[in-house]
Amino acid sequence: IPSGMGYDLMEDASGRIWAGTNSGSLYILGNNPGETTEVHIEAEYITTSTLSPEVATLADGRIVTISLGTGITLINPTTLQQTNIPTTNVLDDMFIPTALRVRSNGEVWIGTRGQGLLVFNPKDESVRLKEGIHCKEIMEIVEVESGDLWISTMEGLTHWDHTSDKFHNYFASNGT
Repeated sequence: IPSGMGYDLMEDASGRIWAGTNSGSLYILGNNPGETTEVHIEAEYITTSTLSPEVATLADGRIVTISLGTGITLINPTTLQQTNIPTTNVLDDMFIPTALRVRSNGEVWIGTRGQGLLVFNPKDESVRLKEGIHCKEIMEIVEVESGDLWISTMEGLTHWDHTSDKFHNYFASNGT
C-alpha cells in the first residue's frame, strides 16, 4: 500500500484484509506474507485518481466501496469484477463520500460532505436520499444493537430511530 494512503480496513470471508485508500485503488492483503493485490476503481466520469476511503462486506459476500466521483462500487471478491452504482440520479452535485455503514438489515447508509445521507439497497441496487437530518456534513455512522443509528456531523450528533424513522438532533447548546 502506498505510504500514507490507508483509510479504512475490513476483513472479507476469506480472511483477506481490504484497505481503502486515497489513490483510486483498494488493496487486498492476502493470507500469505507479501501477497498484495491492487484493485483500481473504474471511474465512470472522473479521469484523475479518486478517493476510496471506505470499504465493507455485504451479507452476500460482495465488497462495497464508496469513491469520490464514481459513486458506489460493488466488487465480487473472487473475480474482482466491479459494478458501478451511480449516485447522479439522487445527487445534483459531485459525490463526496465520508462514511459507510452496512446495517444489520442489509441496507448501506452513506454519509457525504454537503449532500447528507444516502441509503443504498444492494438487493435491487437502488439509491435514495435520506431526508430529515439537520446537517448534511456527515462524519461517521454507527449502528447500535437496537438497530438505531448514531450519526456524527459537523454540527453535532444525530440519533435515527429505526422504529419511528425520525431523526433526533443533539447540539452543544443542549449539553452534547
